[in-house]
Amino acid sequence: AGRKAKTFSFGMKKKLGIAQALAGDPELLFLDEPTSGVDVESALQIQQLLLRLHKQGKTIFMTSHNLHEVEKICTRIAIMKAGKIASLGSLADLQAAHRSWRTV
Repeated sequence: AGRKAKTFSFGMKKKLGIAQALAGDPELLFLDEPTSGVDVESALQIQQLLLRLHKQGKTIFMTSHNLHEVEKICTRIAIMKAGKIASLGSLADLQAAHRSWRTV
């Protein structure tokens, strides 16, 4: 409590930002790469938190380059290309639409 946030590590600042975003119990949450720069255990805890918030009815928009995380957490996915939405839908929708270039 006595430390200034500027002395925190990048991962601690990331967790502090998530805590600040949740402080007012918002219905809508925007997160930019919520697990980047944090240790594996913290990343798993953040993912579990996001899943619990979703089950509580919260709407969460998040950006991520971590496709495994997106598959694990997101119910709807938008793929951006050149600043525009190139594809939008559930994971199953996107997999079906792009099956021709995927290898199993």
